[in-house]
Amino acid sequence: MKKYDFDKGVERRGTDAKKFDPKLVGCDVTPMWIADTDFPCPEAVVDAVCKRADLGHYGYPYINKAFERACARWEKERFGWEVDEEWVEYSPGVMPAAIYAIRAFSNPGDKVLLQTPVYPPFYAVVENNGRRIVKNSLKLVNGRYEIDFDDLDKKT
Repeated sequence: MKKYDFDKGVERRGTDAKKFDPKLVGCDVTPMWIADTDFPCPEAVVDAVCKRADLGHYGYPYINKAFERACARWEKERFGWEVDEEWVEYSPGVMPAAIYAIRAFSNPGDKVLLQTPVYPPFYAVVENNGRRIVKNSLKLVNGRYEIDFDDLDKKT
């Protein structure tokens, strides 16, 4: 497999990148609030997107068993987890998946625990679905965040 150079940066300011929205961040700020990259896409990804775009039609794709098998295989190879492919569900993004999970595993009025600091839209997803936020703030220990298990025990 070809190694990718993550040290090769790309200037994202002025390219409609949400993380650099001038209404949100000044020119002297390095925003780190959104999962967005500041390096070019791997060539194989660019090639695959261009190949798909060359088809000239962009309808909704179906999700087939190959997708589910690939996801289950990834979990096995990467983490050693045995995942039944029937458990795999497609989501177009993290936020829709968060909404699905909140609605599947809680009811309006229930509490949902967020470990903060967290991606800001998670607050709205909880509240907009009629749930109440309970915060379990992470502790900054030696320059890295760790779970405050004592506080977590009190809140669960």
